[in-house]
Amino acid sequence: MKQKDLKAMGDEALKKLEGKGDELLKAGQEKIESDKEEAKKLLKKVADQFKPFECSKKAAEALKELEAKK
Repeated sequence: MKQKDLKAMGDEALKKLEGKGDELLKAGQEKIESDKEEAKKLLKKVADQFKPFECSKKAAEALKELEAKK
């Protein structure tokens, strides 16, 4: 395999991971009104497991706001 091919494969895998993180973030945000505990679990998962991505930062912010509303 050429380096170019490996980079393309890596880029594709990163896009899939980021997409999954965005999907979980959206699900967590949607659950905030109906099931706060489930929302917290999803947001924490995204914040912890998708750290290099923007969705992790957004999840951490949403989680912080959710905790502040107590």
